[in-house]
Amino acid sequence: MPTKYRTSKLSIPLLLVITTIFMLTTVNGPLLAGPNANPDPTSFSSMVSSIDQYLTSAHAANITVPAQVDHELNLLRTALVAGDAEAARQTWKTTSDQANEWSDFSEATGDARTIESAKTLGATLSSMEPVLFGPDDMFPTWSPNGQYVAFMSNRDGNFEVYVMNADGSSPRNLTTNGLGDNDMRPVWAPDGQRVAYNFESISSIGREIRVVDVYGSEPRKLSQDVSSAYTPIWSPDGSQIAFESDQDGNFEIYVMNADGSNLRNLTTSPGDDFTPRWSPDGQQIVFESNRDRSSDIYVLNVDGSGLRRLTTDMADDYAPIWSPDGQQVAFMSDRDGNWEIYVVYANGANLHNLTNSFEAEAYPNWSPDGQQVAFMSDRDGNWEIYVINADGTNLRNLSNSHGIDVSPIWSPDGSRLMFESKRDGNYEIYTVYPDGSNLTRLTDNHAIDG
Repeated sequence: MPTKYRTSKLSIPLLLVITTIFMLTTVNGPLLAGPNANPDPTSFSSMVSSIDQYLTSAHAANITVPAQVDHELNLLRTALVAGDAEAARQTWKTTSDQANEWSDFSEATGDARTIESAKTLGATLSSMEPVLFGPDDMFPTWSPNGQYVAFMSNRDGNFEVYVMNADGSSPRNLTTNGLGDNDMRPVWAPDGQRVAYNFESISSIGREIRVVDVYGSEPRKLSQDVSSAYTPIWSPDGSQIAFESDQDGNFEIYVMNADGSNLRNLTTSPGDDFTPRWSPDGQQIVFESNRDRSSDIYVLNVDGSGLRRLTTDMADDYAPIWSPDGQQVAFMSDRDGNWEIYVVYANGANLHNLTNSFEAEAYPNWSPDGQQVAFMSDRDGNWEIYVINADGTNLRNLSNSHGIDVSPIWSPDGSRLMFESKRDGNYEIYTVYPDGSNLTRLTDNHAIDG
């Protein structure tokens, strides 16, 4: 399963003061250089400066940077000094992997100073990514009327929430943060007037849920009573928000009113509960849970009563999503040895394999009329967007690229699908008709080229 899309504490490292010089230079200068641009010396010198500042600050604080991390960091510095963009990209990936391992280890040991230093290094490396690889536009969502798209982008260095017209025109910031803050995974309220999202800062542990008015207001924190809150999802009538939180040590499903009041924990199990999704009538919530070792699909009423288990296989079942009529739930499962799309009735009956493939398929999404299911599949050797009829017939590849195409989502009227694509090196947002025609690129950001 592609880890980018797994519901968990996905960490997008945050920026610190030591990256300020680098960010101010690249945001106003070569950050959005075109695909045929030569490496800008200012970009590389700024990245070198950010590495030097980090190492200086770590030394001054008597922080012992692991030898492998230090080695990779110096290799990255050497590539940047030489102005070798391709070598810098490759070395950046290895350095980031080493830095992430150090960050995970430091959090396990609980040494606050080392944790802060590891996060600072992650922030330093994160600030380089949009310049080396191009900014990422990710997690797009349609407005309820289908006229607008909200998404997250690091085109200004850190992730912020943007809104654009459905044809890709007139993108604008909904949130504008200082260096060190990130806004992620926007979701529209049913009234189309508000967007909820996750906010993360290096100054705090965990994430917050915030909401902002589309037509102008300061963002407001909703998750006042929990230390961490992830993946908000609005109820169909817009009066409540469900989310997952690990404030009690394990992930559980919570619900609060749309103004942040009346917080309640719906699941109190020793396992982890993820990915809450409201039923179309707003009376039930489906979610995944590993409370019985493997991950299975569960449903409960919005007051926490009536818990029932829809799947009981020893394999893992993930990413449940209701059919528009509320009668079925689609999900992904590896019960046949590879990830495939399954469907089960809301009462647990008639569980069946929808895709029947030997390759991996993931993250189903029902069409608004319930007649089709979109999903991502690597059956052609790379992740692409597919659609299949709800009865398992008429399978078709919509994206047909050699890159990575993921996260299909239907427009409210079912006339288009929107997805993320990395076919040009960085994540951009595309739309396509359900028959595979009229592929349209909505966003267009580039990395520097060497």
